[in-house]
Amino acid sequence: MVINQAGALAFYILSALFFDSFVIIFVVTVLLSALDFWVVKNVSGRILVGLRWWNEIDDNGESVWKFECLDQESLARMNKKDSWLFWWTLYLTAVVWIFFGIFSLIRFQADLAAQNREKVLNRESPELALNPRNGSVTRRQIVSMRLSREEPQLRKEIAEYMLDVGSHMWSKRRSKANKSWGF
Repeated sequence: MVINQAGALAFYILSALFFDSFVIIFVVTVLLSALDFWVVKNVSGRILVGLRWWNEIDDNGESVWKFECLDQESLARMNKKDSWLFWWTLYLTAVVWIFFGIFSLIRFQADLAAQNREKVLNRESPELALNPRNGSVTRRQIVSMRLSREEPQLRKEIAEYMLDVGSHMWSKRRSKANKSWGF
């Protein structure tokens, strides 16, 4: 039980080092948590604290949940340390997952704020594009930054050459690039 819960938590914490995909991290973490739920429900819950539950369909086609637990005499014979470990692990894991959920929401808000700030700095906001005095980055530098982020990635020097960033003279290449980017 403890190993399954620790495995799901450890994968969630360490997966950012190995995977960039949120989907992979989410799917594997959910699968590990589902495995942990099954083990807690069917194995450790029955052995350590005497709990069992299942679902049956009655004669009317209704879903009925059945719950079983040991009587007081049987519970008195069970190991108290095993029972303590079961319940504390169950509750502490839930608290840790709630903490990670809150932390992820806060991190999401910070990432969203950083993206909005980047939009303003890169002059992707229409309000700033109308007023050329806002911001210190020229339009050619903005286009060169955008081109350097394209796939396949262009080096900044190539994008600047394509746009004649250092030149103050008119060129056909630069006018076409500015036109295609809406400047």
